[in-house]
Order: sequence, then C-alpha cells, then structure tokens
Amino acid sequence: MPSRTYNILAAGRPILALTEEGSELARVVQEDHLGWIVPPDDPVTLKEAVIEIWRDRTKLPAMGEAARATALNRYSLDAALDKYRRAI
Repeated sequence: MPSRTYNILAAGRPILALTEEGSELARVVQEDHLGWIVPPDDPVTLKEAVIEIWRDRTKLPAMGEAARATALNRYSLDAALDKYRRAI
C-alpha cells in the first residue's frame, strides 16, 4: 500500500485511488467506504468518478471522518502495539 495513504487517512480525507481491484489499497478503501477505486489507465471511469464525487460532495465530510477513524483504529501506533501484544 502506498505510504502516503496513511497520511491521507490521518488527515481525514476521502481517497480517489487509481489502483487495481483487489489490491490492498482497494480493499482498505472499499471495506471502510473511504472513497473511490478507479482502474489505472481508464480515463473514462476516472472522469465519471470525479463527476460522482462532485455530485455527492455532501458525503465527503462523513467519508473524511471515517478515514480518520480508520487511521486511528487500524493504523496508529497504539493499534499496532495492541496487535503485537495480542500476538505475543
């Protein structure tokens, strides 16, 4: 997963990811409804996604909150330490 993804989540921003379906990034975005997935090299779908984002822009604050919550609950230092504690 691209390292910048964690910064975007921590900043509480939805994600428009140009990635393959089934990738780790796609899974994270889809599982927690954090944004949109567009296949690479598909400008038509990218255009449609941008239009959809614009039309549904009232959903962006809630998606941003979900992104921030995901960052804290799944990818923060505390979350990582908790996973290590449980593993040990």
